[in-house]
Amino acid sequence: MRLLLVHHTASSNRYAREDVPGLIRGSYATHIGPDRSWPDVAYNFFVDRYGVVWEGRSGSLAGPVKPDATGGSQGFAQLCGFIGDHQTEAPSDAARLSMITLLTAIADTYGIDTTPGATTTFVSRGSNRWPLDSSVTATTIAGHRDMSQSICPGDAAYELVLYVFPAEVSAIRASRTVRRLLVRSRRARLRRDLQRRVPHRRGINAQLAAEYGTNFFHVQAYLVNLRRGGQWLPLDSRPPRPTGNAWPRSASLYRCVPRRPMCT
Repeated sequence: MRLLLVHHTASSNRYAREDVPGLIRGSYATHIGPDRSWPDVAYNFFVDRYGVVWEGRSGSLAGPVKPDATGGSQGFAQLCGFIGDHQTEAPSDAARLSMITLLTAIADTYGIDTTPGATTTFVSRGSNRWPLDSSVTATTIAGHRDMSQSICPGDAAYELVLYVFPAEVSAIRASRTVRRLLVRSRRARLRRDLQRRVPHRRGINAQLAAEYGTNFFHVQAYLVNLRRGGQWLPLDSRPPRPTGNAWPRSASLYRCVPRRPMCT
């Protein structure tokens, strides 16, 4: 996958929640009908005005499925369609946020660069805008009109495609990267602290693996306890637990046994 294409169904914007399955079936009937003769509904995913994301073309959740109606980009793009007509009326806030979340998830899955202005180049498979075998360069988050002679996804939605979606999707992905780096940094600091303070160097990796991923507060408690004069002993020695110790027992290879009660 090289790019994400935003569409709209050009259907009514006034529908109830219970109407959505029927609207999707209507798109399906149109797309497989004699006028188009596609094997399935064109879009990989739908987003309704209530913010619900629906799988469109069968198998899209499991992996990349080649869509249709993409103006020569079949096999290079994933299609995400708003249910509604967004030529003059913008998508609802719920639909907009869900589309951003959907685009982020797909970009993460296939490693697509979504930074504003990022582009990709591929060879067209033929459309009314890009002839067969012509070279196409498009932004990695684009609208249907960038691939075909069409007004889809509507002027109001296309404004989001140009000026909102790339920045919002990239901001979410960048914040996730920062959080991962912070977690790694905190884990490294914990490792250094444990290595300085724990007399039993053997088993430190097991301690971190067993405790850090499931109970970060246990590790913090051990460090506090060590500063107060505790020691690390193998579980098989099983010394008695002092009265008044407020910290829970550890299920890891080593546990901290205080020499005096930490709380009274």
